[in-house]
Amino acid sequence: HAPAGYLARQILAAGPGARVPRVITTLHGTDITLLGSDRSYSEIVAFSIERSDGVTAVSESLRLDTQRELGIVHPIDVIPNFVDSVFVTPLPRNTAYRTELGIGDEVVVMYAGNVGFSQSLDLVVEAARRLPEATFVIHGDGSGREHFEESARGIPNIRFNGYQPKERVPEVLATGDIHVVPLRRGLGAVSVPSTRPPSARVSWISDPTGMLSTSTLPLIP
Repeated sequence: HAPAGYLARQILAAGPGARVPRVITTLHGTDITLLGSDRSYSEIVAFSIERSDGVTAVSESLRLDTQRELGIVHPIDVIPNFVDSVFVTPLPRNTAYRTELGIGDEVVVMYAGNVGFSQSLDLVVEAARRLPEATFVIHGDGSGREHFEESARGIPNIRFNGYQPKERVPEVLATGDIHVVPLRRGLGAVSVPSTRPPSARVSWISDPTGMLSTSTLPLIP
């Protein structure tokens, strides 16, 4: 992310009479734990972060990891993720969104967010294969969606759907009885979701074996 911002600013600065915007870099866990640990990428990542006008992180852990792994001296401001608790409020689970996806009254296990490769969504696909009594919904878009849709081919109790308009966010979240946050090992402390869905059970999954260690779903509170 930081190199893209740095290069964009350099391109804009080369134009006649250019007004170059300030660049604020928001750190992501993958920047540090994946790219930052690879020496073929770490120098350019660190170079670009240092030349940002501002740097933010969603957690103190990510700030410390960035300073330790990349030797960053630029100040890093921690701005935790947040949610508008007036806008996102509890709703009945039998939503119009559930009907649109062809889901009945069964338990719905939902992942909502970026569909990439830092999320262990292969775990969700495998869980759907092993737990046919529930329906699994992967809600969102990203670079990994095509891959995960292909890996889920032939599994009848899994649904993929893209982002919905902002006004439908509370309804989408209310559709899930259980919300999962699957992350690749090592990312649990640096990648923090912005909301706990209202009236839902949330499972943080940074170790895949835990979710698949049982053949039955937990009871919904």
